[in-house]
Amino acid sequence: MSIGIVSPREAQALIAQGAKLIDVRDADVYLREHIPHAQLAPLSRLEQGDLPANLRAEQIIFHCQSGKRTSSNAAKLQAIAAPAQVSLLEGGIDGWKAAGLPVTEDKSQPLPLMRQVQIAAGGAPRMGGPKLKVIEVNEDHIVAVQASNEQGEKLILKAEDVTPYCEEGDFGVC
Repeated sequence: MSIGIVSPREAQALIAQGAKLIDVRDADVYLREHIPHAQLAPLSRLEQGDLPANLRAEQIIFHCQSGKRTSSNAAKLQAIAAPAQVSLLEGGIDGWKAAGLPVTEDKSQPLPLMRQVQIAAGGAPRMGGPKLKVIEVNEDHIVAVQASNEQGEKLILKAEDVTPYCEEGDFGVC
C-alpha cells in the first residue's frame, strides 16, 4: 500500500469519517498546541515498537510540525501502522493552521525546550541570529545544546540550567 499525502481540508473530512489523526511530535510541543482530536504518539516512541492498540484504525493520518519529519519517516510509519491505510498531513500542523483550521492551545504550558534554548541563546531564530547544535540527548530529551550568540561567543546550555519558560506571546518554532 502506498502512503498518501492529504491536504488539511481532506484530513478534516477523513477525521470526520473515522480516520485517526496521530501527532508524532514530542509531548511538550503537543501540550502547548495541537490539532483537536489528534492523539499523541511521539515518533521516538513509535520507533520502539508497534502502534498502541487504542490508536489503530482503518485509516491513519500522521502529522508533525511542518510535514518534514513525517515525510522522512514515511516508510517507518507505514510499517508501524500496517495494515491501515496511511496518509501524511501536508504541511503538518503549520499547514493545518495556514488553512485556517482550529488548533487547541495552552500557553500555560512551558515552551518546548528547543525554543527555550533559542531564547536563552539570544532571541528569536533569524538569519544571522544564534547558532544552535544539539550535543547531548538522553532518550527523547535534549540534555545539552552548543550555541553561539550574535557576538560569536560560544555557549553550552544544559537542560538543568534552563527554567521552563512560559510566555503569553507566541514566538513560533523552528
